[in-house]
Amino acid sequence: MKNILLFIICMMMTSLVFGQQKIVYVYDMQSGTLDSITNITFDPTITAETTDHYTGNYNNNIEQFAQTVPSTGVYPNTKFTYRRHVSDSFDLTNYPIRTTTKMFWIDEDTLKSIGSGNMISNQHLLTSVVNFIDYSGNRNEVVTDSVLVCPTYDNGVTNSSFQCSYVSKIYFFKDWTNGNAMAIAELSEPIGAETGWVGVGFNEDDSFFEQGVYYRFAYPDGYFPFLGATTVYNGDTLNYQYGHVDFTSPEFLGVKMVTGYPGESGSNLLHLENNVTYTSYGTLLYSGNLRHSRIVDWVFYSFKQIIEDNLTRVSEPDFQHTDIGIFPNPASQSFNFKGIENLKITGISMVDNLGRTVKKIAPSQAYQPIDTSSLSTGVYYVFVTTENGILGTKLVISY
Repeated sequence: MKNILLFIICMMMTSLVFGQQKIVYVYDMQSGTLDSITNITFDPTITAETTDHYTGNYNNNIEQFAQTVPSTGVYPNTKFTYRRHVSDSFDLTNYPIRTTTKMFWIDEDTLKSIGSGNMISNQHLLTSVVNFIDYSGNRNEVVTDSVLVCPTYDNGVTNSSFQCSYVSKIYFFKDWTNGNAMAIAELSEPIGAETGWVGVGFNEDDSFFEQGVYYRFAYPDGYFPFLGATTVYNGDTLNYQYGHVDFTSPEFLGVKMVTGYPGESGSNLLHLENNVTYTSYGTLLYSGNLRHSRIVDWVFYSFKQIIEDNLTRVSEPDFQHTDIGIFPNPASQSFNFKGIENLKITGISMVDNLGRTVKKIAPSQAYQPIDTSSLSTGVYYVFVTTENGILGTKLVISY
């Protein structure tokens, strides 16, 4: 009897430590089929965590954002600014602005605006589930069948610096409610490698959200004079707001007395600390009090698993398997190429298993030892671009 009681206690403790499994639906846009993920566990004793952000391959330019709560240009009785055109204040191609995306539903060859979002990995976008599912209908039925995502769409045109991509899969929670009305859109192209991405995070301490400055980048669409609005928005221009979050609940984060607009659904609430953290803590769901569905622990760990499962399965890119090689492999401080003497090389790069370019090498350096002393232990892809295509292999770095 004593052993049975001990077993029951252990089982109860295990349930508490690892939390409950949550069902995540996976909708394949091409086949129209619905699958699920059920093996998501988490440790409820952890009260805060974030995933990493990445600044992208496009350039090294990072915008510096105001780090103090604004006192001018704000909504009455708030510390949150009115909407402003991003291009009036920032360069759209700089990080993290370039992680912002506009989403279109394609209906009989016509692009229809459906919402906003931010890249959270090289191939994933965080947005609201209501951009894909009819809020008043079956909450497990996707109603959009073709969605296009474009980074920093502005002034009615796509940004020529970045590639658009179709959504291939949608991840959302079974029977989602207000507090978890979020979705991850998996893209057919890894456009986040160029734009970079923001992290996602949760924090159970409400006082955390009373500190720091939070930004929103979105595509407002509409005109509401009865709410005191004086500006007409048509969804074609990227806007931003920033300031103090003053509304917290177990389900929401928001700003009292501020109203959201159509087209902003799915826009992320971003904690931006210059050159330190770039993290999303929720996505816009309700216009009233600018309420964002709040990322909580089990939502966070679901997202984290989806991202990591995809990124750690980075498939070998379409390179030609030739006798090109590197030695030594595994390497520690450096490696050398072999078999490239007769190739016309135009570029060399190294990519980690998260799809991040960690090193670019000038073609002239191909015949010299390549320094790897600054790289962590792990597996990397090494690409050699030639006039006839891309050659590649794997490199293991071990110390």
